[in-house]
Amino acid sequence: MLTAMDSVPEQFRILKELWYPILWNYANDLFLVLATIEVGLAALLWVMHNEGIESIGAGLLRKFLWLGFMYAILYHADTWIPAIIRSFAIAGQQAARIETLNPGEVFNAGLGVGVKMLWEMRGWGILYNASGTISGIVAALLVIFAFGIIAIELATTLIASYILTGAGVFVLGFAAFRGTAAISERYLSFTIGIGLKLLVIYLLVGAGTTLAPAWAALITSTTILDFYTPFTIAFAAALYATVAMRIPQLAGALASGNVSMGFADVLGAATTATRTAAAAGRATATGIVGGQVAGAAARLGIANVQQAGGGVLGAIKGGFQTAGAVTSEAARAAVPGLNRVRENLDDRLPGPKK
Repeated sequence: MLTAMDSVPEQFRILKELWYPILWNYANDLFLVLATIEVGLAALLWVMHNEGIESIGAGLLRKFLWLGFMYAILYHADTWIPAIIRSFAIAGQQAARIETLNPGEVFNAGLGVGVKMLWEMRGWGILYNASGTISGIVAALLVIFAFGIIAIELATTLIASYILTGAGVFVLGFAAFRGTAAISERYLSFTIGIGLKLLVIYLLVGAGTTLAPAWAALITSTTILDFYTPFTIAFAAALYATVAMRIPQLAGALASGNVSMGFADVLGAATTATRTAAAAGRATATGIVGGQVAGAAARLGIANVQQAGGGVLGAIKGGFQTAGAVTSEAARAAVPGLNRVRENLDDRLPGPKK
């Protein structure tokens, strides 16, 4: 029986059959165009490098082997790609010892546990143990919510597999050209990742088919009104939902290579290293320039002292003149905007300009 939870993946399964023939024609045309460009570009490079007959023959053989293999995948994509994903699902079903699996069944398993928790709270006990009743209701809702999350995860994976097999065939058209072949290779890696994700979900849901009856057996009219049993079941269900969400994602990322450092991480690390190097360079330059400024300030101080006539009074007067000059130049360098504002205000003052 098709439930509301199963209707969304089923709709995408139907749409997959409509997408595939149209997108396959576009992928086929794209493959032939890029294959022509690839062979023509390779021939041009061979001529430019004065390659011999043996080298040209070996290059042509490698290219036609690659093009033939990838075109075979494109030509049989409607059977080969679903067969790869289905093989992982069958392995998961047999290992978990479950015949079939759909999001509706997963949600119904959690709904059964939650409804039993609510059912056991019936009677007069809810009148004299209001706190236990509230905790039992909250725990039952948490259990239902946790299994709903697992059902959504399964439905999302199934929808991804339908989009992959129905619309993803267009990506295989890029396999003919060396500059875009990596796109098709990632598509094949993603196919393995979806299959692994389905396999792990089947294993985890198979474990849930054992956990749900065990949790239901713990619920009685007495235990449901204390705090320990309902919240223990609720947090166990939350833990199970977390595992069911995280582990399949890690399994899928393992196949696609996303577990390792991605491009964003590399870019971030490179940016950080660049900023660190720039900061070190600025610090070094600041030290060098600072030393030069200190030398210039010392020379200016000596000149001011000599100009003031020497002696103690001359040294004091020259020191104040030097300090004022250095401070003024530092202000000009540190806050040029404020310095310009000061100069504009000075220009507006009546009388002689400074």
